Amino acid sequence: MDGSGRAIGTLSTLQVLPMPGTNGVADMRSELDYMRANSSFTGVQLVPGNRPFNGNLVGAILGG
Repeated sequence: MDGSGRAIGTLSTLQVLPMPGTNGVADMRSELDYMRANSSFTGVQLVPGNRPFNGNLVGAILGG
């Protein structure tokens, strides 16, 4: 997420290269472009969420 809370990519865990076991982030725009070009999901779009981001995983799951 960027400083305004917008999605910029997806977290990829347990990379192999360049450093095994590290985390990486894939570019959201590139991922969506690739999906649209290489699948039947050509009309998929991101939409604004209806709740603010909650960085507390347990609280987010429990609705707190």
